[in-house]
Amino acid sequence: MGPANRYAGIVNATECKHYEQELDSTNQQLNALASTDALTGIWNRYQLQMAIRDLLARTASTGEASAMMLCDIDHFKAINDSHGHDVGDRVLVEFSERMQACLRSSNRLGRWGGEEFMILMSPSTASGAGVLAEKVRAAIADQPFEPVGRVTASFVVAQHRPNEPLLTWFQRVDSLLYAAKAAGRDQVMVEQG
Repeated sequence: MGPANRYAGIVNATECKHYEQELDSTNQQLNALASTDALTGIWNRYQLQMAIRDLLARTASTGEASAMMLCDIDHFKAINDSHGHDVGDRVLVEFSERMQACLRSSNRLGRWGGEEFMILMSPSTASGAGVLAEKVRAAIADQPFEPVGRVTASFVVAQHRPNEPLLTWFQRVDSLLYAAKAAGRDQVMVEQG
């Protein structure tokens, strides 16, 4: 192989390396878009569902307790109606930031949809998760959101039961959230037993 051919091979190898790096970067961006809520920057519903499946598989083999916390911002429609959707979006971002500030690195926070957020905790019992839920509830309610003022949320917690299907666990949590809303909002309800 002559010197010109060797040089062409180096250029081609360099170009290939450059394209591989671009492809890797693009794939990382696509993965982030697929797993992250565009507004808040936390996990989206899809990523939460994948994390729940992983959590259930892990806890099935380890026997660790795990808990799910679901929360819903109280009267969020009124915020959008009174202040506009841009302000509502800012409330969602600040809400998620306040929640994140209360969590341990092992907790997983995501936006379930609209104004609903979920936290997965493992290892954690329902009572331990309830303590965290109260801490998060207070962090939300005790400091006003500009320009809205006081914002509250309803929080519910349920521990996963051995061999319980994901859908059943989520239905228990979702039913508990309806009960918390009906009982007056701005509170934490922990499923007992």
